[in-house]
Amino acid sequence: MRRFLNVLTHPRTLSIIGLLALAAVLFVGADTLQIDLMWPAIALGAVVALWLLVWAVRRLRARRANNKLGEMLEQQAEKQSVEAGPAPTRTRAYAGASGGTRRAAHTPRRCSEDDQDFEDRPGVGRLRVV
Repeated sequence: MRRFLNVLTHPRTLSIIGLLALAAVLFVGADTLQIDLMWPAIALGAVVALWLLVWAVRRLRARRANNKLGEMLEQQAEKQSVEAGPAPTRTRAYAGASGGTRRAAHTPRRCSEDDQDFEDRPGVGRLRVV
C-alpha cells in the first residue's frame, strides 16, 4: 500500500494528473462556451511546451553544476598530488625480527592431510586447517 501511495504522490505522477485535469477543464470549458476545440488544444500545447522547456533548463543547469564540481575535484586532486610528491615505495616494514616476511592476515592458511585427528571428528572434510 505504501508503494502505491509513493507512486501516486511522486512529482511526475502529480504533474501528469494535473496536466490531464487541465486538459479536461479546457476542453469542457470550450465545449460549454461553444469555442472551437483548436483553442484549448493550442493552450494545452503551450503548457506542455513550457513544461518541457522548464525541464530542459533544469537538466542543463544540473549538468553544468555537475561538470563544474567534477572539474573542481580534479583540480583539487592534481594540486594535492603535486604537493605530496611521488607515492612512497614499499619498504621492509613487514619483515620480522629474523628478516623473514610476515604473512598478511587475509592470506589463506595452508591445509594438510598429514594431521592425525582429521578422521576422529565427524563433519570434518579430508583437509584440516593448520
